[in-house]
Amino acid sequence: MSNEELNRQFDIVHKENQQYMKIFEDYMIKEGLTKRTMRKHMYNIDMFLECYMTYEMPYHMREGCYSVNAYFDGFITKKTSYSTMEDVKSVIATLNKFYKLMYELRYITVEDYMEYLNTVKYHKYDWEMAMYKAKIKLYLKGDWWV
Repeated sequence: MSNEELNRQFDIVHKENQQYMKIFEDYMIKEGLTKRTMRKHMYNIDMFLECYMTYEMPYHMREGCYSVNAYFDGFITKKTSYSTMEDVKSVIATLNKFYKLMYELRYITVEDYMEYLNTVKYHKYDWEMAMYKAKIKLYLKGDWWV
């Protein structure tokens, strides 16, 4: 794939992501979520779609159902060292809302959605413990603000 073609793919995925995030935002407004809660969810979904899913290659939102484990198991602990176990829970809550909405609107298939749900079910504890262990390592190194 040429650089020009790759840039086009990044542009396409970015535009799609903006549409999905707008749909998600409109849904949260309709549901009556507070501005503070909406900001947190929008930050979380932007980080997932725009930072993680386009970190090296332009992956589409649907593919996130299959790579959520890599996000929590590697990306979030390595790229966002400020994250806590509460942040992990917050991101999971955001992704749960987001992917449920995407399924209900038929942007993803039942297979995609079930893959996402099963991954969260079976790995949530591991992600929380990985974050906890990362914080302990920082603490032992002398990074006291953790």
